[in-house]
Amino acid sequence: MIKALHQQFQQATATTRFLWLALWLLLTTMLVVWIRSAWICDDAMITFISVLNFVNGYGMRWNTLERVQSFTHPLWFFLLSANYFIWDEIFYSTIGLNLLLASAALWLLIHKLSVNVQ
Repeated sequence: MIKALHQQFQQATATTRFLWLALWLLLTTMLVVWIRSAWICDDAMITFISVLNFVNGYGMRWNTLERVQSFTHPLWFFLLSANYFIWDEIFYSTIGLNLLLASAALWLLIHKLSVNVQ
């Protein structure tokens, strides 16, 4: 597979090579920036407590005895709940989920732009 990719790269035009190198540079830069600036704010901690309570059977709430919804992003809440249920760890797996979704969004953007260029 590596040979095939190398052969395709050698046969590509200079413009295509430049675009591929620019793409790899963009992805590498994104990864470095993401790793160096990854952080969790206090609002995320509120969501984390709600996720822990939800996965452990206490409901989607901050305090287990009060019926108050403490999050404002249901889709992200359920993604984090599934993430915590699978990995049983919330801090680093949330950062990994963030990287996965950001990479998917970047790939989708690049894919849509490359279709328009061709």
